[in-house]
Amino acid sequence: MHDRLELSQAYQRYLWARAGKHRYKKLCRIVCLIFAHSPVFRIGGDEFVVILENSDFDNADSLLTSFKSALYESQKAENEWERVSAAAGIATYDPAIDTGVESVFKRADMTMYENKKHMKAVRTD
Repeated sequence: MHDRLELSQAYQRYLWARAGKHRYKKLCRIVCLIFAHSPVFRIGGDEFVVILENSDFDNADSLLTSFKSALYESQKAENEWERVSAAAGIATYDPAIDTGVESVFKRADMTMYENKKHMKAVRTD
């Protein structure tokens, strides 16, 4: 029985890893589709950065709304492994307070973590 339990746990870890990869790919597709006119970078296991350019920059608020809507729609998927969620943060360069790209990135990161805290506070699962 012990061997079966270990095999079952290993299989569950394998399935969750596959589901995780599927979720990352789906999230990347959503990000790239919504922010189609800007470069997208995966900077960590589950973190993406979009450098808004041209029309994406001009339409940042509406694109962020579209992004959140796409994530919301994914929650309706029948299979749990098809559902994705993500916190988002945005910041625009301000010469009065920013010394360069790094400070803009830090501000965007802070707003993303605030969004993440809010998302955890309202979760129902």
